[in-house]
Amino acid sequence: MDHLLICECGNEIPVSRSQAGQELPCECGRTVKVPTLRGLSALPTVENSVKSSTVDSTGSKWAGWRGSLFALAICTILVSGIFTGTCLYYRWTINTDYTTEDFIAEGDRFYDSLNPVELSLSWNDFQKFNIGQKMPPAFFIMGKHADRLDRWSMIGGSICLIGAVIAGGIWATLPRRRA
Repeated sequence: MDHLLICECGNEIPVSRSQAGQELPCECGRTVKVPTLRGLSALPTVENSVKSSTVDSTGSKWAGWRGSLFALAICTILVSGIFTGTCLYYRWTINTDYTTEDFIAEGDRFYDSLNPVELSLSWNDFQKFNIGQKMPPAFFIMGKHADRLDRWSMIGGSICLIGAVIAGGIWATLPRRRA
């Protein structure tokens, strides 16, 4: 059967017989000494359904919403941090220095290297089979992909920062023991 230990601030802390003689932290930050077994019998008893929801019977300050939200914030930091790092790594591997002018110059160099017969055959193939560029050049597609990776890494970094602020806020609001 649990007993109610009352702190100086008025908070009721449920304690069990196994905690006799220990010191427990209160939500207010004070340390409350649990009486011995003989002293516990003088304390009022409490039913299991009336236990405090913010501090469990062991006196944990992580009980209730704090522990769950802190764990969720840490998981958010880890997942979004890994996602952001992956996006930034793949973005780093994409060369976006290649431009339209470079693409045209490369095509000019290729067609300038052909003799007149090869050039004529190439032109005939383009007209006969309607061969031509049906989609944007690869450098253009990779540039768009790099832009998407930039956006996703910004979003992932923002989520990671929000998780860090939440975790830091929970950590900062934990009750501290007074020296």
